[in-house]
Amino acid sequence: MDRLVQGLLEGGWYVDRDAALEAWRGQGQFNAIEPEAGWKADFIVRINYR
Repeated sequence: MDRLVQGLLEGGWYVDRDAALEAWRGQGQFNAIEPEAGWKADFIVRINYR
């Protein structure tokens, strides 16, 4: 998750690292926003332990 968040930040996206980590821990969701174009990406974290 840290690598994903870092890549988004380096690409100019806004993402709340704490929200992303919380989503990862609890199979939740977080979003990232690209401020120049106004794009928003929703990430839904699902972990399959099979």
